[in-house]
Amino acid sequence: GIIALLQLPPAVDDVMLAQQLAQEKQVLVAPGSYFGAPGTLRIAYGMESARLVEALERLEIGTQAHFQGRP
Repeated sequence: GIIALLQLPPAVDDVMLAQQLAQEKQVLVAPGSYFGAPGTLRIAYGMESARLVEALERLEIGTQAHFQGRP
């Protein structure tokens, strides 16, 4: 599998966003602050392409919904 850290905009609570993505979009990511990298989301993937595409689409929708209306 592959692991990546996604950088979030300044002042975003990575723990809160990870919880929101899990609850609302059923996408599991780890807050980067758990790994000494606050302000990031840690994603790990090693699955067949169709499931990965679906998960990334839900991640995109979830993060877009979170950031709508933010300056």
